[in-house]
Amino acid sequence: MDESAVYTGVRFYLLAQEKENIPEEVLGNLSSVSLVIGDLITDQELCSAEVIMLYVMDEKWGKETVKAIRTQPNLFLKPLLIISERRVEELKEVADEEIVLPVSKFALSSSLEKILHISKKVTGLVGVSELVSESRIKEILLLRFLYTRNGYLLKPVRNLASSLGYSYPLVQLLLDVLPGNEVGLIEGLEETLMLKGELLDKVNLCPFCGHFQINFREVCPDCHSMKIEEEATIHHYRCAYVGKEKEFREGSELRCPKCRKELRHIGVDYERPIENFWCSACGSNFSEGIVECLCLNCGKIFSPENVPIKQIREYSLTPEGQQAAEKGILPGLGLMDILRKEIGFYKLEVFKELLGLEVLRCRRYKYSSTLVRVHITNFKDINAEWGVAHAQEVSREFSTFLERTFRETDVLTDISADEFLVIFTHTDVEKAKIALDRLKAMSSSLFKRKLDLEYYFLDLGAETGDAEAILERIKC
Repeated sequence: MDESAVYTGVRFYLLAQEKENIPEEVLGNLSSVSLVIGDLITDQELCSAEVIMLYVMDEKWGKETVKAIRTQPNLFLKPLLIISERRVEELKEVADEEIVLPVSKFALSSSLEKILHISKKVTGLVGVSELVSESRIKEILLLRFLYTRNGYLLKPVRNLASSLGYSYPLVQLLLDVLPGNEVGLIEGLEETLMLKGELLDKVNLCPFCGHFQINFREVCPDCHSMKIEEEATIHHYRCAYVGKEKEFREGSELRCPKCRKELRHIGVDYERPIENFWCSACGSNFSEGIVECLCLNCGKIFSPENVPIKQIREYSLTPEGQQAAEKGILPGLGLMDILRKEIGFYKLEVFKELLGLEVLRCRRYKYSSTLVRVHITNFKDINAEWGVAHAQEVSREFSTFLERTFRETDVLTDISADEFLVIFTHTDVEKAKIALDRLKAMSSSLFKRKLDLEYYFLDLGAETGDAEAILERIKC
């Protein structure tokens, strides 16, 4: 079969830093390809091409150009072939194929065949609804990237610039965020069964700032000084003096520095306790030091028991994820899911609209509904004592608790990690107070750390202002 027929109808774009410096070796091997050569990432021809090839002379230029391609949603899925004179390791996870010159025509054809397979799957995808938000479009794009690259694994790479010590370069480019900040999107797709994770590593994180750079160090259990040393200890039975062996040593003899008696027989005159560690700062004697942690990022000191462990995984597409990629629709993405930012909680903008409608209904039909602000007053104390990671977990658990406790007809949102708003429909203030008292009683038995809750009530049937004015009053 004529090789050129394989590439018929497929538009290739060769992007180069300097078009005139593309080796003849590259151009000669691409003679059968319908090729446009350019040097601008903004070129319209690039957007209409099905395959992008990148000739990299300068490594920095190559990284910047790949970033520009993978951060643009309209270019993200396009198959990308890197051609260079030496391998660029950092591009391995974000490019589909990489060819190092010199290259044979057979090797180039083999890479192009793989690229064309991806291109056919990409061009065959259906469009995504305009109702889908930008963040969810990026979730679909990620699923589609894995779908169009058969067997592709989303792998973490070690990255000291990431607070987790790892990053996912492809997703980081898609979201255009700092290393490590892309993990939330990936874990969200795992929670909805779009991705399947396989454990690769576990990382200890600071409970205050969430950073992986932690120094574990042994300190004195009494004064927490690091000035501790191991040295044999002697306990003189007769006078009960305990000290370092060097205090007793006088040549080949052992003599008590307190009562001056000679120690001849171990077990009779003296013993050697297991407390062989001494602190030069406070003089304490102990069997072993305790371990404490110092975060090298924020400087906080904490116990290893309070260190959260982050699981680092590699991810593959599940059958559910494959179906979502094919259809361009995430499961459950109905109208109410678009209005909500998470299960049970509406986006604040939507909550304001629903609040305005509820106020109008109260006025027209002369019934009572109640708006309540719930405030966790000791949230800052939890944050200071246990760290940001633990405080955020408390906030998430309390959000879930609220959603599961109240009726489906009640409307919820959060205005911060420690403040929540609830509209109790067809409920007067007295009944709302009963519901909140029940909530407080239940929370005291469900949460390990006691939550101090305060409530503020407004009778929507008695309010005269609009939703914005009502929210301002409830926040006071």
